[in-house]
Amino acid sequence: MEVADMKCGFVFARAHGIGNAYEWYETLKLEEVDARTWSTEELARRLRPWTLDLLRERKCGDGKYLGFLVELYEDNQFDTGIALAEEEVIWFYESEYLPVGSAA
Repeated sequence: MEVADMKCGFVFARAHGIGNAYEWYETLKLEEVDARTWSTEELARRLRPWTLDLLRERKCGDGKYLGFLVELYEDNQFDTGIALAEEEVIWFYESEYLPVGSAA
């Protein structure tokens, strides 16, 4: 199935239970995106800036946040386990935490 034939969305989520077998994600926002206009690669490139913008706008607390590009099913249901793209952000003191020596 072509992505243009799918209904797609960006999902913004916060991770809970980090580091144990029961890590789970709390969905904070779901936004439908136009897969007819943008390719999967273009949508994937837009995912990280979208996620970072939400973190700044919402003044989110410290933690692990994720952005997912997903296929939306009936009633806007989705499965992040089979996401088309995923971005992980460690948010600390109102900015992205990057370990020393990592690329910005």
